[in-house]
Amino acid sequence: MPIRYMVFYGSDYYPSGGADDLLSVHATEEEALQAAKDLDCEYKWWHIYDSWAGEVIHRKRSSL
Repeated sequence: MPIRYMVFYGSDYYPSGGADDLLSVHATEEEALQAAKDLDCEYKWWHIYDSWAGEVIHRKRSSL
């Protein structure tokens, strides 16, 4: 199955930027969303990028 969804993550203190913030790639939106939700306790923010649509489809910024 082709790779479509990319999970990016980071902190507000030491952002790497760009591809250095890439955590994982997934074939389905559901897998990507679960991987991102598993990060909620560890990182300040995450985005899920849909490479076919060319846009961020989910995002979360922690209030910690």
